[in-house]
Amino acid sequence: MRKIKLVFFIFLIFMFVLMTIPAYASDTKKITSINIQRVYKAKEGEINPDQVSFKPGRSEYTITYQGVYDVNDLPIGSYMDYRITLNAKKGYDFEWLKERNCLSDSGTIHGLSISADYSSCSFILHSYPLPMVLTQPQQLRWNGTVAEWDPVEHADSYHVTIYTIEKDGRLTQRGKELTCTKTSINAREILYSKPGDYIYKIEAASDQTYLYTSKKAELAYNHSKYLSAENIGYYTGYWQKKNDAQLYKLASSERSEYDSEYLISGRYLINGDYYTFNESGERLTGWQSFNGQWTYHDENSGRAVRGWFSKAGKKYFFDPASSIMATGWRTIDYQRYYFDQSGAMVTGWQKIHGKIYLFYKNGSLNLNTVVIQGKTYSFQSDGSLIQ
Repeated sequence: MRKIKLVFFIFLIFMFVLMTIPAYASDTKKITSINIQRVYKAKEGEINPDQVSFKPGRSEYTITYQGVYDVNDLPIGSYMDYRITLNAKKGYDFEWLKERNCLSDSGTIHGLSISADYSSCSFILHSYPLPMVLTQPQQLRWNGTVAEWDPVEHADSYHVTIYTIEKDGRLTQRGKELTCTKTSINAREILYSKPGDYIYKIEAASDQTYLYTSKKAELAYNHSKYLSAENIGYYTGYWQKKNDAQLYKLASSERSEYDSEYLISGRYLINGDYYTFNESGERLTGWQSFNGQWTYHDENSGRAVRGWFSKAGKKYFFDPASSIMATGWRTIDYQRYYFDQSGAMVTGWQKIHGKIYLFYKNGSLNLNTVVIQGKTYSFQSDGSLIQ
């Protein structure tokens, strides 16, 4: 009888264990997929890996992480590796987790490793480059009808919008938003449509997805230039060909002001470009002098040349705003040049107002000590030779 009771007691213990194991196992939920989200707020002109954090995309686990990269070698656009460790919360484990089900919005996951008791797992997150907001454009300025600004590092293009400043201070957008890759844009066609006070807004943009468009910068109201009819050449007339000559015929409302049917005897800015006309109203080309100032006009279009220009083996420079030929000393793109009375750029050794200077072949002024045929020449801070 005692033996039967013992056997029955052992049987009860066995049944209890047998029933307890599946009940315990059924209480542990299997995590079959994970999602990791990077938390980082892009700032203007700044990449700061110390501000990076990660949070779990699901509630079944917690996360810890450690950067696996050299903080001194993080150029803009570089990827970064992180060792991510997940710890399952009570009642969950990673027994059935597969690497193909590991996802992140900030990069790719590889090298999944699960602990022996399935309570934790770790892997490497190959993280996409940290985003950055491009720096706001600086030094906005008007140069006649040309809107200009300083280049923004890493920018591939710029978006420019131009507005009229109304009498009550409101802004009225003129034309469509303009896009350019240079640090200036000629808005003469927009400005030509209505003379007045203007302001332009600009933002820098990049082709790279991790470089965000900058905040808009705008030219302050009190720094905007008043662009009158004279500034931009606002006329309601039109070009007319007569006896193989090009003339600019004025609208009837403008003829009384100029006491002529055509623009005559002078230099005029028409739609952002300068033209010179004789007393018969014929558009002139080539070298032209007006009030003692020289310009050169394209042989085909008649437009006055701006910037650098070569003619008969000599180089000249015409003011980008006024098209007037430069003479004497000029600073162009941070380099000093000298143009003689004919407007030709000088090179080599030159004696100017009693001082001796040395100019490179490209015309820029030398400021450095040089050795020529074994002889050393030194120069003052203004470029003149120390004799």
